Amino acid sequence: MGATKQAVIARLDFLAELRDSGYTFKYIVLLGGERQLRDVEKEGLPETVNTEAQMMECVCAQYAQFANQSIILVNAPMIEKADGTFTRPTTDSTLVHFAKIAPEDGSCLVISNNPYNVRQTKVTQRTLDQSRFPTHGAGRALEEGVVDIFVIMDELARTIYEENLRFKSGK
Repeated sequence: MGATKQAVIARLDFLAELRDSGYTFKYIVLLGGERQLRDVEKEGLPETVNTEAQMMECVCAQYAQFANQSIILVNAPMIEKADGTFTRPTTDSTLVHFAKIAPEDGSCLVISNNPYNVRQTKVTQRTLDQSRFPTHGAGRALEEGVVDIFVIMDELARTIYEENLRFKSGK
C-alpha cells in the first residue's frame, strides 16, 4: 500500500521478514500513484523520483530479497475533480486500477502498518472482487506509545465506516 517513504520502508521491511522466514509470493504489487512527493520524502532518492509510485519502486529495488521477484508497479492516475483540479489517487481508485492491469487472479496479502492494516484490508476486500482476489491482511503490531490515541480512535471510526459500507453492499 502506498504511503509516505518511511511507511513504505516499514511495510517492505515487514515483507522482507516474511520472505526471509519462508513465505513465497508470485508477485509483489506496489500499490502507488502519481501523488507528488513532499520534499522530506525525496531525501536520499534520485532527483528523477518525484511521485509516490516512483519512490516505492526505487525503495523496493534496494531490497536484495526481492531481486528475482516479479514486481508489479501500480501507478494510479490523479483524480480529476468536477472543478477541473486534481487530487491524489485514493486506496479505492488505486485498487480499481490494479484490478484492470493485474496479469492474473490470485490471493492477496495486504501489508500495511498499524493502526491502518485492518481498515486497508477491509477496503481491499470491498473494492476487489473476492472471487478473483481473496484478500487477507498482515502487518506489525502497533507499538505502545508510538501512535496518538486520536489516530487510533480515528482509524477505529474509519474501520467501522468501512465495515458499514461492506455490509450495505452485501459483500
